[in-house]
Amino acid sequence: MKFIRTEEGEIVVRPIHSVTDLRGVLEGKTDERGRSATERLREERAADKANEEELRQRYAGDDEADA
Repeated sequence: MKFIRTEEGEIVVRPIHSVTDLRGVLEGKTDERGRSATERLREERAADKANEEELRQRYAGDDEADA
């Protein structure tokens, strides 16, 4: 369910039919460090990419050593 405040100040409950209905729900919201959802996601993706690259470098060439 999605709660919407009308211009008159009333709260209206609407069903959510698809994920696009949630677009904008987090707009203007931040976490405890002041990051928006987009900033937090970008940071997490960057950390994931760095971890993946570290693993690739660590285990690069292991296939050749096992042969």
